[in-house]
Amino acid sequence: MANGVATNLDPAGVALFGVEHLAGTFAFAGADDLAAGTILSVDTSAGSASKPAYILYNPAGAGDELVPSAVLEDAVSVTGATTVAIRPIVSGTVRFEALSIDAGTALTATHMLALRDKGIIAQPVNDLAEYDNALS
Repeated sequence: MANGVATNLDPAGVALFGVEHLAGTFAFAGADDLAAGTILSVDTSAGSASKPAYILYNPAGAGDELVPSAVLEDAVSVTGATTVAIRPIVSGTVRFEALSIDAGTALTATHMLALRDKGIIAQPVNDLAEYDNALS
């Protein structure tokens, strides 16, 4: 019998499968960089249901910023105050390791459950790799 070869699978990017996007806007107060995987909320006082105004998710904040609603799939960089069009992920399965909270808070199971309530499943890729490497 031939020896099995263990292979680590590490898909690049944020999306794993079955993701859907919803175009909207993000208003920057000044020069800033948002990494791919940044968790966003929706400002219910601006935008519309078909074109929401996204804001940064902040679990220590108040109001709308407490509700994670989307995940930025591509990094966004601006050099000054501006409003940009974005198409974040609003449902589907994403890589847990690719997610981040701009406020610097470490991701926990509570954040994963809050995303799941909105239809975004944060799947740890390490769990998948364990099964791929389960050769004896």
